[in-house]
Amino acid sequence: MRTKTVLLWTAAAAAVVFAGCATDKERAYKMHQTSGKMTRGSDVGYRAICTNIVPGSHDGIWVGPMYPEKERAMRDAVQHNKQYPGHDATIEH
Repeated sequence: MRTKTVLLWTAAAAAVVFAGCATDKERAYKMHQTSGKMTRGSDVGYRAICTNIVPGSHDGIWVGPMYPEKERAMRDAVQHNKQYPGHDATIEH
């Protein structure tokens, strides 16, 4: 009896999860467009910028490439700070 009850509750929970995950195409498309990731035709992205000007380093403001993920831009900023000690590159959105 207890095993049947557990199986019944497990099946009911799985049915609720699967029913909640189903979305129509328009809603899925809208969710994709507003997800925060850089998509084609969108100007949303992250890049590293360094404004420190020290003799013997880069001339003017250093700007890294644009990435859709913040982590990649942070990696560029850390690499820049290692290459030029004393610099403080930051992330711009």
